[in-house]
Order: sequence, then C-alpha cells, then structure tokens
Amino acid sequence: ISLGETLELGSSYTPADRTMTWSWTPPERVNCPDCSVVTSMPVVNTIFTLTGTDQDGCQDVDELLIRVIPIRDVGVPNVVVPGSGDQNSFVTIYGGRHIARIVKFDVFDRWGNLLFTRSDFPPNQYQLGWDGTANGKRLIPGIYVYTARVEFIDQVEDTISGEILVIE
Repeated sequence: ISLGETLELGSSYTPADRTMTWSWTPPERVNCPDCSVVTSMPVVNTIFTLTGTDQDGCQDVDELLIRVIPIRDVGVPNVVVPGSGDQNSFVTIYGGRHIARIVKFDVFDRWGNLLFTRSDFPPNQYQLGWDGTANGKRLIPGIYVYTARVEFIDQVEDTISGEILVIE
C-alpha cells in the first residue's frame, strides 16, 4: 500500500458454527485487536499476525506482510494572484493523508529577503499560506522563491523548494 492508505484485514473460518476469539498483533497497529475484521494504516512495513481460537481451544495462526510504499507527493501552486478573493489569492502546501504537517514554509524575494514565514500548520489549508504580499503591501509582479519543510506521518522530513509567480 502507499503511505497514508488505510486497509481492511479480516478472517474467515469453517465450520461457521464455531465460536471464535481473535488476537491481532501488533495490537497498536489495528483499530480492534480482538475483532475478526480490522482496519489499519501502517506507516512502515508490518507483519500482521492473526490468531484464532475456537471454543474448544483449537488455534490457527496466519501472518501477512504489508509493504508500505513511501510515496511522498507534495504539491505547491506556482502562481498567486493577490487580492483575487479566492484560493488563487494564496500559495500553500498540498498533499494527501501521508503529510502530517508543514514544519516551516518560507517565501523570499530575489535578493533573499524573507517575505513570509509560517511554522507548524496542516497541509491543504490555503488560508494559512502566503497571500502574495509583504507586510500587507502588494508586491511587484515577478518570480519569488519558497522553501518548505514537510513532515510525513512516518516522521520523515523533506525539504522542498521552488518558484512562485506573482501576477496581477
């Protein structure tokens, strides 16, 4: 599965008239460690083990390896229209459930002057991004640069950078 995806794991048994108890390990990686069907969002490769025991004490054990593919897609718009009154008025960091938070987002002018900074905020919240201004004042249309440090749900951090075009 890809990082941030949820999966459902379950069991089946015969004969159906047996009363079963269930035990999943690792228990902290499933939503219900004693249910026959569970959901999980593993962030690392995980071996899930299910032990089923019937009313007579007969047991069976099964294991399943789930490989997590660390796809780390991050999107940043490259154009901002200050004052347009919609989400195009802002530039922020976008991504799926695999992003835990934006550690830091900075925007600079061509001379390296810091125009905007924000720390420790969730992705996909355009109102928390840069509005294409500096100290509330409109900027000259042109190219500005950003850097962002993104933390993923598996605690890996990555730094991204790019250009943003400010237009009128």
